[in-house]
Amino acid sequence: MPSLINYLGLTALLAHEMDAVQAREWRLLYVLRGLPEAVAYPAFLLLHLPMIFLLLWLSHHPARRIRRGFRLLAAGFLVVHAGLHARLADHPLNGFEGVVSNGLIAAAGLCGGLYLLLRYLGRAGPERRNAGHEPARPAALVWSSTLDSPS
Repeated sequence: MPSLINYLGLTALLAHEMDAVQAREWRLLYVLRGLPEAVAYPAFLLLHLPMIFLLLWLSHHPARRIRRGFRLLAAGFLVVHAGLHARLADHPLNGFEGVVSNGLIAAAGLCGGLYLLLRYLGRAGPERRNAGHEPARPAALVWSSTLDSPS
């Protein structure tokens, strides 16, 4: 279940980032908001390349410890990100309007919080007690198993 919540949160974040282009989110970001539109927009877009790469790579990393650590970090980010958007809701340059835009932000934050809660509640469960004692798997199975893995 936590993996499903993780994927839902990351999916909502990625959809929000697509919406962020339409909402011109770079106008709210400290470094980019002082730049001319012709520079800020491509910079905002290109900064998403390493972000999305790292999100995909680390959330499916073959090392369970890295994968779990990243998922915890990403969940925390989703909560903080939603809080920042709530704080900036009345900012004059905030272009996020309506149920869809704000729903994506809220959904990502809720998924992040739920993931953290499930991980906290499950830290003494059977999965945690067996941590580090799982049998080795061929590398080819790691990718497909991360989709079904409870981590």
